[in-house]
Amino acid sequence: MPADPPPSRFPGGGGSLRDPRAHRAALDAAVELLAEVGYAGLTMAAIATRSGVSKPTLYRWWRNVAELVHEAISEPDPGIPPDTGDLETDLRSFVTRLAAYYARPEVAAATPGLICDLMGPQAPRPAAAYPANNVYLDRVNGIFSRAAADGRLRPDADTRAAANMVIGAVVSEALGRLWSGRPPIDDPSRTAEGIVSVILRGLLPPVAAGDVAEG
Repeated sequence: MPADPPPSRFPGGGGSLRDPRAHRAALDAAVELLAEVGYAGLTMAAIATRSGVSKPTLYRWWRNVAELVHEAISEPDPGIPPDTGDLETDLRSFVTRLAAYYARPEVAAATPGLICDLMGPQAPRPAAAYPANNVYLDRVNGIFSRAAADGRLRPDADTRAAANMVIGAVVSEALGRLWSGRPPIDDPSRTAEGIVSVILRGLLPPVAAGDVAEG
């Protein structure tokens, strides 16, 4: 029988030690309730009732609903496919994985509110307190940086801007569907196909970009 994981603290530090079972129960309750009542309707009281973890305990571990939800939907180790050295293949795999993340109902439901509550001027902690935010961005930056170092991109290619565009395109697709009343992303591979082909046309040398356009 595997040993229980050790108690944990909030990534930014300062929270009380967490019982691992109660911690997991609170996160699972938040995910379930997001699908049922949405982010705006989620309360600490509802999470406490669903999880069996007292509201005072929840507030010792997280400052507010936003921090609890952020941890509940974050993927510190999201299983992004490893790099193969083929830029187009790696980007398609990466964007497909990211689109699948934003296709999750709880992620789509929580993202608009989390952007406002955790990333705005009234955020309770600096962005650096949420290291999971950078997992995907760091990976796509690495993909582009390696391609540039290998001479596979145009010399003037702005790889940092390209990385931000990739992340932004997926988030925009997910939120656009939500705001227009359409269902969440239903085909991550097709979403990746469109985004990657557009991005690469602006980064690759003319001959290679033409190959992408034809493919």
